[in-house]
Amino acid sequence: MPLPAGVRVETFIPQVEVPITLIWGPDGRLYYGDRRRLSIFIYNPDGSLEARVAVPGITRQDGLMLGMALHPQYPQEPWIYVQYTQNNPLSNRFLRFRYENGVASQPHLLLEAPAPPEGCIDHNGGKLVFGPDGALYIGLGENCFGEMAQDLRVPQGKVLRIDPMTGAGLPDNPFYDGDGPNDDRIWALGLRNPFGLAFDPFTGELWLSDNGPGCGDEVNRIVRGGNYGWPLSSPSYFECIDPGEGYIPPLWSWSPPIAPTGITFYRGNTLPGWHGDLFMCAWRTGHLYRLHLDHTRTRLVAETVYDIAPAGCTLDVVTGPDGNLYTNTRDGAIFRLSSLPLWLPLVRGMGNR
Repeated sequence: MPLPAGVRVETFIPQVEVPITLIWGPDGRLYYGDRRRLSIFIYNPDGSLEARVAVPGITRQDGLMLGMALHPQYPQEPWIYVQYTQNNPLSNRFLRFRYENGVASQPHLLLEAPAPPEGCIDHNGGKLVFGPDGALYIGLGENCFGEMAQDLRVPQGKVLRIDPMTGAGLPDNPFYDGDGPNDDRIWALGLRNPFGLAFDPFTGELWLSDNGPGCGDEVNRIVRGGNYGWPLSSPSYFECIDPGEGYIPPLWSWSPPIAPTGITFYRGNTLPGWHGDLFMCAWRTGHLYRLHLDHTRTRLVAETVYDIAPAGCTLDVVTGPDGNLYTNTRDGAIFRLSSLPLWLPLVRGMGNR
């Protein structure tokens, strides 16, 4: 459906490559990770470019960028966290580096895990986010090997919760066993290819978007030690079933697939009636999905799908410090959804600001 009267969409930053992740920093600037160039671009609130920051120690020939996060006390604690896929050897790597006074330095590898083999498309996961507890949460795909999602010895197909300085699992993680066989970093399991992570600002709970095969595109509320059923929930490519007792079913799902990507809780007040709702992008449709929560904020009760063409929402969506929503597309632009006074006509301009 079209956007409500009083909401317009416009181009904020044109001609970017693949802005895989969007973050508005505490310093009021927009950070986006460029998938192909393994760089972070920093923009001022007016849309002007402040800096391009190459991730230190790697080049674009080494792989592709996925997730990104800023330290909760950034820029006082000037750590930037990134996930990227390394080509040789093929692996998923998570590192942090310092960025201050315009200089990137001190790269430190936190975690490395085997990446999907050649021919397995985008089962890397793709997001990392800090929780209210100060821990770093990571969504990691299962490398096209569904059995990994149920194996507590490996990190694939899981949400991980780690110490952001050392990369170690935290002792209060649900499967922590020290020198035992479990991967101490695991927080939740049974996931296929999680791509969106967001904490509810009202409850502090973690929500996640996961990509299924012919079925199973879904949104989940992630609880400590929760098992979300993959691959038991889909014994064949086109059949979705309830995996049974002990497994947590999705709160919302789509079939046929839409390839859900970035999610966020709208924290602003400029877009009327949207405050507190969960918003999501989708790779296949480019639509903006608004998911309505019940009064307990534990269930989803409805969705509204907005066609914001000729803009789009294929990779990520985030609330800006101005109270507007920002989305991006795989083919290279960042867009802003803002409100108009009700007495003005609806404007859906695409001019650069």
